[in-house]
Amino acid sequence: TLLKWKMQLYGVSALPPRQKKCYFATKSAMSMHVSRLFVDDDFSEASRVSALEMLSEIRNAFKESLERKTWMDPVTRQKAVGKLGEMFMEVGYPSVWPAATYESYAAFGGISSKAYFNNYLATNAYDVNRSIARVGTKVDRRSWGDESATEVNAFYNRKVNGLFIPAGILQKPFYSHTQAAARNYGSVGAVCGHEMTHGFDDVGREYDGAGNRNGWWTAAVVRSFKTRAQCISDLFSGYTEYGEHIDGQLTLGEAIADSGGLRFAYEAFVKKHTPDKSDKRLFFVAMGQTWCKKTRERSARAALIGDVHPPNKFRVIGTLSQFD
Repeated sequence: TLLKWKMQLYGVSALPPRQKKCYFATKSAMSMHVSRLFVDDDFSEASRVSALEMLSEIRNAFKESLERKTWMDPVTRQKAVGKLGEMFMEVGYPSVWPAATYESYAAFGGISSKAYFNNYLATNAYDVNRSIARVGTKVDRRSWGDESATEVNAFYNRKVNGLFIPAGILQKPFYSHTQAAARNYGSVGAVCGHEMTHGFDDVGREYDGAGNRNGWWTAAVVRSFKTRAQCISDLFSGYTEYGEHIDGQLTLGEAIADSGGLRFAYEAFVKKHTPDKSDKRLFFVAMGQTWCKKTRERSARAALIGDVHPPNKFRVIGTLSQFD
């Protein structure tokens, strides 16, 4: 039954082989152990340093943009710049590897290559005890939680005002410190700018630089923001897939982030590398290729109802239509 459902929705024709199931189970249960192995074997310090430099340039482009926003009053604008400056970046892997990275699980029965179910019980018992021990303690703002450095993704956590860029996405074709800068900025650069922008989208704007929800924008600035955001919502609501309209309000936060991320990455790229026409073309090709995807009709229709991201096709077309 599960296979039939996955076939109809995603086109999966066979269940994954046992070795893949074991890998994903291990990564889920022991994410930091797997992360450390991956980082030690496949992620260079040069890549991390280069990525941090690119992110700093993109943040500077964002800062310069905020300083030009005349629809913000001076006080709110200053607070916005301050929040951006307080946004921390965890790039590649945790700046401090958590204790879980080195856990042997001995207190919970240990790990054995011949006892899958017992391994599950041991890692689960450890996670439960760790969660209970955190109750009443100070929040670790830089904690990666359940995320892994192997993820091909990037994350912004508005409750701590932090950006998390796993080593998994800092790989070709999305990123490499040895490939053309245009590809790096157009792909991962735009993705990271996207995550930064989430700190100022329709939800992120309600949280301050420390991650507290306190509504630090004035009523007038909020009205100005909503007027501009409505333009993006209306734009995406006008797009259709399989005869159904995209819900522009549902996808608003992601569409705002896509728009900001592309713009700040491009501005940073142009300022640092003074690209020629060919380099600029490669920047936009990389952006488009980042969102290349095939989706079955049933899956696409389901996404229109519940996915906060616009369909990938319109993440390219819609975002670029706002770019000048």
